[in-house]
Amino acid sequence: MDKGIEFSLVIYCLPLYLIDNLKKVNVVNLSRVFRGAFAFKVQIKIQVKGKSMSPSCPISIRRVDSNMVRIISFQVALFTVILLLTQESIFALILLFDFFMRTIRQSKLSPFQIVGQFIVTGWGIAPKLCDESPKRFALYLGLITSLFLAVFYIAGFSTLATSITVILLICALLETLFDFCIGCKIYYAIQIGKGFLDNDRNIK
Repeated sequence: MDKGIEFSLVIYCLPLYLIDNLKKVNVVNLSRVFRGAFAFKVQIKIQVKGKSMSPSCPISIRRVDSNMVRIISFQVALFTVILLLTQESIFALILLFDFFMRTIRQSKLSPFQIVGQFIVTGWGIAPKLCDESPKRFALYLGLITSLFLAVFYIAGFSTLATSITVILLICALLETLFDFCIGCKIYYAIQIGKGFLDNDRNIK
């Protein structure tokens, strides 16, 4: 094994592996199999040239810097707090614009991405690479949420809009403080279901 590459494997992909292979064997007690599978929770950590990479199953082609994601999430949390305090729809539109730019892969036009890149570069924060697909799925959820926020605030449904803003704030804070991505967990649950159908697991 090359010095630049270190593989540290603990089992996280086992549930999906079992799902992909259940059709090849006769399994009587599925509950016992899955209890055993999830008991061997796996995380794959790859170190390439000193850069930490923690892809999660299923692994997509692209990688994303989770440190950058957390910095962007902090900005989302900050703007949702301002939105809650001011109840001004302009902040909901800013969130919507930023989510949309990042969704269509126009990061150079994303205010949060620009600020995040400035912080990462200025502070010399080392990238922590991870599988993009779960984060991309979470980004889509953020776009949908921010769209509802903007529509509800503009339409005057402040109570409903405030409730959604609180949910977005909680998700952003979990990502920022604990690197816990709600959208990613939903993504993994969906992939387990899709595993039975042999569908492609990559989010484009």
